[in-house]
Amino acid sequence: PALPPCPASPPASSPTSVVPAPAELWAAAKASASCAEQVRLREATAYVRGLGDDVAGERVALQLLEDFVADGPELLAEKLWGSPEGRLPGSKEEWAFRRVARREGYGGLVPGEVFSRAFSEHLLWLGCISTRAVAQKLIASQSDAAAVALQALEAHEWHRLLALQDVQASPAAAEGRGAADGVGRRVEFRYWRWRGYLLRYLVATPATPAASPPTSARPPACVAVHGFAASCAQFDGLAEALAAEAGAWPGTEFYALDMLGFGHAEKPPLSFTQYIWEQCVKDFVLAVVRQPVVLMGNSIGGYISQSAAAYIGPDLCLGVVLFNSAGPVLSREEYCAKVKAEGGTTLENMRRGYGAEFGLQEYSPPPQWLVDGFAGLLFGILQPLIEPILKTLYPSNPELVPELAEGILRDSKDPFAANVIASFSRLGPNRTSNELFDLYAAGGRGHLLVCQGMADKLGGGPDNQPRRVQGFTTICPELQSSRATLLDRCGHCPHHEAPEQAARAIRAWIEEDVMAPARS
Repeated sequence: PALPPCPASPPASSPTSVVPAPAELWAAAKASASCAEQVRLREATAYVRGLGDDVAGERVALQLLEDFVADGPELLAEKLWGSPEGRLPGSKEEWAFRRVARREGYGGLVPGEVFSRAFSEHLLWLGCISTRAVAQKLIASQSDAAAVALQALEAHEWHRLLALQDVQASPAAAEGRGAADGVGRRVEFRYWRWRGYLLRYLVATPATPAASPPTSARPPACVAVHGFAASCAQFDGLAEALAAEAGAWPGTEFYALDMLGFGHAEKPPLSFTQYIWEQCVKDFVLAVVRQPVVLMGNSIGGYISQSAAAYIGPDLCLGVVLFNSAGPVLSREEYCAKVKAEGGTTLENMRRGYGAEFGLQEYSPPPQWLVDGFAGLLFGILQPLIEPILKTLYPSNPELVPELAEGILRDSKDPFAANVIASFSRLGPNRTSNELFDLYAAGGRGHLLVCQGMADKLGGGPDNQPRRVQGFTTICPELQSSRATLLDRCGHCPHHEAPEQAARAIRAWIEEDVMAPARS
């Protein structure tokens, strides 16, 4: 039907107005249950933009660009975010960002970081002004800061084209896997925008929709997080193996995410910390998966999974699976002594301030030129050695190594990839796994499964693996259940090296531990 005619000049708040004012739209979005989570995520990242509740649009984006070109990145950062020391952080991620900035001012950030953070939503996500217009403005400026910003802009466009190529290809063409895995599941790669940055993820869903089982009988979705230098593609074998195991689980979904800076995800010029990756995983669960999950991770991805689980809690994260996980593990006595000596947990101390006076290690990074030079040198040394190094980590299934090495080498050649290694000099204080599981299991809930490759040459070598397993399985008496599966011949990545064994252990754990309380 035809729309009613529009009054000539109705007041913005007039009940006869056909097009609501921006403020009315924003209020309606906040009141809508379907939009509430997206609104919460947007407001949680207000410090990244420094714009509060300002409506995004061309005017704001053009003013940001003018300020950047005229005043430079440091003055723009002061305008957006205030003094590095003058604002109480609202999140762990912001705390880590300000910890870097307060040391040497905003000039101590990664070159190009102010541009990337300031434009992450207005330019890269919402497209309020064209990439070409921004590029022309930066080229005309001819300043060093504009030259680095132009590189960041071109890198973003490069990743957009990579994502376009991936999504236009069939799942078989994208990663050498069939569109369906032969057991009624479709395995494909998709993309998600996180604060304007493109992140790839793998999802395995039923090829043919099945009738949904009762909520109490429906297993949680699985969300997997890769280790350093790896990607979500490392989990496609586990996704297929779990599908084969899960014949009694109609509708079960499996997700694996490329964290920012890895795989086919964008690698912007940011001061990467573990808290950026934690926030990335939390937002993925809340915005994309949107159902109860089991978080699983390998190596540093295991530590990120622990961190995310501690935040979202056992109502949404029903359990955690660790594959040769990173993370400091102390005995109960050592952990209690540490907390007493430092005057609180690491998170409690972060809420109080920075540095030794608050029980935290002082931040004293090397000069940026040294960090960049070392990262470039390390990349040059490691790239030819990727395959030999991986063979030492895959003792029982070395035939997986050539394809994996090829993928890691490709990812390492992306724009700004070396900065991911360089940013390890900026990592925030590590919270112990003890602290994370105490938060996650508060109230006597939550489940843990440790799938450990016992031939792992990392983490202290094979002789130390039994100690790591014991440490994790006894880490928190409040956990509702904790168990371990030992994969004797596997190395650092048992989920990839022996996916069938890992899938059997995961299915038994979900059925017997995670879902048992719901059935009882």
